[in-house]
Amino acid sequence: MRLAKELILILFLLIIIILLTKIICDGKEAEIIQETYIEITVDDSIQKQYELEHREILDKTYRISQQTPILATIATERIEYTKEELNTLEMLVQHEAGAESYKCKLLVASVIINRVTDDRYPDNLNDVIYEAPIYNGKKVYQFSPTIEGLYKEPDNETKLAVKKALSKDYAEKAWMFNNKSITDSEKQQWFDQFEIVAEVDDVQFRK
Repeated sequence: MRLAKELILILFLLIIIILLTKIICDGKEAEIIQETYIEITVDDSIQKQYELEHREILDKTYRISQQTPILATIATERIEYTKEELNTLEMLVQHEAGAESYKCKLLVASVIINRVTDDRYPDNLNDVIYEAPIYNGKKVYQFSPTIEGLYKEPDNETKLAVKKALSKDYAEKAWMFNNKSITDSEKQQWFDQFEIVAEVDDVQFRK
């Protein structure tokens, strides 16, 4: 009987110790959360940062504390894709905008990805890129470089543009683009019926 009372007393003391420990730890965590933090923002206007190719790209502000885990909002990718589809997308952007600025590459990649998220188009990259509906008995390829086949290997700038476009739409929901300097007047008249949301170099982006 005496032994049972002693065991109950010991158990009671252990419970008190555990509760006190939890209260102390909670207090310390509260103090840490209240500490100052550093704010870091990745500027979208930075165009040439090849060293970022193999690093995680953050599109929003995040906070870092030396004593707590990183509190971050990391942009998730907008669509699912295979390794082969990623390479195809990079090659298409290289064909379409390889000679243009980084910003133009970024918007071209965004337009292609926007089609994947648009109910009017196929729901995967491969079918969007190679889509060729029939008009007046002829195939009309949506992206002309696919007619002869994609063969240009993407450079680092193109890869970076594609990576960023996969996590954010930089083309304001545009779903088409054309280079006005090489578009004939008849086709340009057709494009002009759609709203221009951006114009970079000689390339117009519309929706």
